[in-house]
Amino acid sequence: MGHEKADYQFCSPNDHCNCGQSTNDVYPTSIRLALIRMNAHLIGALTGLISAFRYKAEEYADAIKMGKGAKPTATDKVKVHYHGTLTDGTVFDSSVDRGEPVTFALNQVIPGWSGTAISPAMP
Repeated sequence: MGHEKADYQFCSPNDHCNCGQSTNDVYPTSIRLALIRMNAHLIGALTGLISAFRYKAEEYADAIKMGKGAKPTATDKVKVHYHGTLTDGTVFDSSVDRGEPVTFALNQVIPGWSGTAISPAMP
């Protein structure tokens, strides 16, 4: 080849072995390609899931959610709208009808009201 015998800087006897990729390159590359092909279906499913979550978020946008602030104590005042009704549904008092919310200290109302306002959150 035009060089001295054993002059390997130009042509190594192992050059034919290095023409292809080693398994250190082939295995990770093939795994990556397989995951990319498998993820095409997964990406489609995740896109559908995102769409479903957005739909549900719009559907429940007006739902009343539990507050995250501090819970009132028995002596705290709360501002509320309410309908006072009899067992047959007859309204005997209504802040909504008057158009003005009412402010109460929780220890000034019937136990059912104060109990729900200061009770711990359900698990």
